[in-house]
Amino acid sequence: LKLQFLYLIGHHPPPGYTMQRNAKTQAALDTAKALDLSAATELCEHLQRQIAEGTFDLEANLALLKLYQFFPAQTNLDVVQKVLLKSLLELPTTAFLLCTYLIAERFHDDPRIAPILTLHQLLEECRFKEFWNAPELAEIPKVTGFDQSIRGYAYQCLAISHQRCTEAMAAEVLNTSGPALATFIKGKGSELKDGLVLFPVTDSNQRRAQEAQSSIQVGYVARIF
Repeated sequence: LKLQFLYLIGHHPPPGYTMQRNAKTQAALDTAKALDLSAATELCEHLQRQIAEGTFDLEANLALLKLYQFFPAQTNLDVVQKVLLKSLLELPTTAFLLCTYLIAERFHDDPRIAPILTLHQLLEECRFKEFWNAPELAEIPKVTGFDQSIRGYAYQCLAISHQRCTEAMAAEVLNTSGPALATFIKGKGSELKDGLVLFPVTDSNQRRAQEAQSSIQVGYVARIF
């Protein structure tokens, strides 16, 4: 499944923003682009609204991290933690990676940051069973739509790598079972039948015949004959 993460990354460019900004937030974003630390207060409040409403604004969050990068003494790791959590829910886009590039390495071992980096690694490697049972999940604050977003990403990984899988495998990857699993699968356009999950056939989950490639140059063959 790790290859499916790489496939999804390649087919999902970084998102822009998916929520409407008010005039105050837009003004703060413009101010932040000039590396004016005064913009941080409004951008932090904007982040809180994203958490409460289940929305996401990558550009604003990156601007906030950029301010912390230029004013390291003002870095608020509680805020950085929230930015990373929101970005984690945007998989399979590269939002999370873009955010980590702006976080100083010395903060990576902080107990507010390290668990999220570990969780991202598990998701990147499609180790979903380990993810759902990871002790780090208990070390991070709850955000709106966390389980739903991760489950949606896990489903995408399954759907692009399988035309079918067992119900048990789907339950393990998606961390749900019974009627809840059936409802989720149906809502995604797949079918649960006779203990199997049947995914829609797409270009990505079909077996492709390998094209024969000759290493012999045509000019070389021509000289022989």
